[in-house]
Order: sequence, then structure tokens, then C-alpha cells
Amino acid sequence: MTETLTRFFLIEEALRAGRPRPDSTGTRFAAAALLPSSRTATQCNEATRSRYEALTSGLSGGGWFSSSAPSGNLRWVYAAILAANDIPAERFLDARGQLREQAKREAGPRLHAGGARAALVLSISGELSSYTMRRFFELKRALNPPWWRRNDAVTDTFAAGHAARDDAPESVKRARDAAIAVFAGNKHARSHKREGARLSALLDRDPHEVLACFDTLETARRTSAYLKHRSDRSLTMEWAVQGMTREDLAAIKDIMQALPRHMTSAGHAKARLAYLVHTTGGADLPLGSVNALSAVLAAQAAMIAAITASTTAATSAAVTSGS
Repeated sequence: MTETLTRFFLIEEALRAGRPRPDSTGTRFAAAALLPSSRTATQCNEATRSRYEALTSGLSGGGWFSSSAPSGNLRWVYAAILAANDIPAERFLDARGQLREQAKREAGPRLHAGGARAALVLSISGELSSYTMRRFFELKRALNPPWWRRNDAVTDTFAAGHAARDDAPESVKRARDAAIAVFAGNKHARSHKREGARLSALLDRDPHEVLACFDTLETARRTSAYLKHRSDRSLTMEWAVQGMTREDLAAIKDIMQALPRHMTSAGHAKARLAYLVHTTGGADLPLGSVNALSAVLAAQAAMIAAITASTTAATSAAVTSGS
């Protein structure tokens, strides 16, 4: 892991050296996304910057937020994910454009952020066909929850993941319902049953195995003086679906302690970053055979959750200090 951390810090330093650049949180998550790349730190920086510039140019035409998404730190992270997967920015922009055009002809819920989330997943999975695009909207309608639980960002991400695998909406819903029933019976897991069910269905995980793993990891997390207040049960559920072990938790704790002390606590950013360094850095995890798309989804979700939370926290602090 020392070698992985060294590479992480080298990539972070390379990204920080240029202008423009993301803030410290964005830089670290972009660096984590680039760990699987075979490029040197300097080459990772160059590949990310070229994609960032292409995204900025391609997204500059819209006046509304949804028309220019992703923006800010997320644009850097998208650029890094594309660079790590050797995907040109043009493929993402083309997928996004196709989704936006198709959305005009589709009934149902709107695209989140102009289709950015879905476009990232679908562009990494390969060239976007008309069949895959229709499948995405079919899944999006079928998986859209009631309005009081609706989150278009989450629905788009998972609908795109299942569409890329050509999963039928009925089979996805059955898998989710079965997992929810299992998790609902556990007093610690029930509050995160839907998050666990979504991931379990996408990764083809047996919910009974996930629950057993969750119990083991949650016990280890709660008895760790360091991890207990720097993570939560939602992360335990994510890690359980990924098939992680007590040893993985110990490795995550070691990485967290090696990261800079002054890091935002919003969204458990340090724990999420350490998880990404551990998993994308080449760790031999139990689910090492999980396809690259699922790994990208997990990384994307972790990065976006942390960056969105840190941005929200910073905005709230600014409003509070100015009131």
C-alpha cells in the first residue's frame, strides 16, 4: 500500500501544479480516480487536463446549470475518470447529447444534470447505441421511486449501469425487492436497505451474503475508536456489497491516517477517499472479478457524494457567516 500511496501523492502533486486546478478535495478524488492508469503522474495530469479543457469547451454553450454539468470539482473528477479509462471527452459529450435529444421524445422523469451522470457511465461502457439508450429510459421509468424518495442523480446512475449490461427492468426490480426484504429484517441494516439493494442488484450479490458481511464489518467499524466517528453505517453497507473484509477496513484506516489531517469531514470524505485509494490502487479484493463498469460506478458514487457534501457544507458556512 505504501507504493500506492506514493503514487497517489505524486498524481495529486502533478494536478496541483498547474492552472486552473480543482480545490484540494477535488484534486484528491481526481488523483484517486487516476490510480489504475498506467500513465506516469505527469502523463495523468496531462491526460486529465486535456479532457477537462475539452469538456469545458463542449459544455460552454448552455446558460442553465443542467446544460453545463458537470461543473466545478465534478468536471475535474469526470475528466480524471475518463482519462483513467482512456475515454476521450468527445465520447462523453456525444453520449450526453444523444441522451438529451432522446429525452425530448421520452415520457417520464427528467434527466439529472442534463444527463451527465448517465453519460459518464454509458460512455465508459462503450459506444452508445440507440438500443442501449432506449433501454436506459425504460429502466429509468421502471426504477423511478415515489416522489418523496426520488433522487434523479441516483436513478440515472443505476439505470445507466443496468442499461449498459442490458438488464431487463423486471429482473432488476425483482433483485432489488428480494434484497430489501433481507436487509429490512436487520435492525442495523434496515435504514440502508434501499442503498444496499441497489448495489446488490447491480453487482449480482446475494443479499444474505451481503448481510453477513455487513454485520461483520459493522462490528469491526463500531469497535474501532478511529473509524467509529469517521464513517457510518451507509459506508458499511457500501463496503459490504463490495465484499470487503476486516482486513480491508484495517487498510482503509491506515490510509486515512496517512492522508492530510486537515480534510473536510463532510460526507465522510476521508473515509471515502481512503476506500478509493485502497480499491482502485490495485488491492486484491474478494470481488476483484467485478466488471470495470461496476467499479467505476462505485468510485463515481463515492467521489460525487464526498464532493457534493463538501460543497454544500462550504456554501452553508458562507451563508451562516454572512447572516
